[in-house]
Amino acid sequence: MMDNTSDFPEITDEEWNALAGKFSVVVQLPLRQYGPGEDDPLGLGTTAELEHRHEVEALLQQEVCARLRQGSVDGGDIGAGTANIFIEDVIDVDSLVEATVAAMLESGAMREGVVIGYRPMQAGWRDFGSEPYRILWPKGSSGDVFLWGMPDDPIQ
Repeated sequence: MMDNTSDFPEITDEEWNALAGKFSVVVQLPLRQYGPGEDDPLGLGTTAELEHRHEVEALLQQEVCARLRQGSVDGGDIGAGTANIFIEDVIDVDSLVEATVAAMLESGAMREGVVIGYRPMQAGWRDFGSEPYRILWPKGSSGDVFLWGMPDDPIQ
């Protein structure tokens, strides 16, 4: 039997995920302030804001990912003016975003300034230096989701 596998180029995990149609989605929640303040001396978000992020993570896992049978909440981060929630292994981005907005509105978790973005999945981790998350919601928005700091920060 002849082995023809050498005729095919190697494919990276990133390329395989793109071919498989898997995406990473970020739900970005605004914090009340950007930078240190009286109730947040380090500027990393208050305890209440962190608890809100955890509540939204649970809501998205139970009411969105489990119901749609796609994606999985993979945790998040907080600081620099935002709290981010990451949902990995998403196949149908549009239905996940629609269900996310509906669940957040229904539960009262939706706040002004929430942004939802997506990008092709990276292999096994969130590589913040790679392809940016493109904004999908609010509808009519364009551009990228800034994960670290505000758009006019020198670190961007």
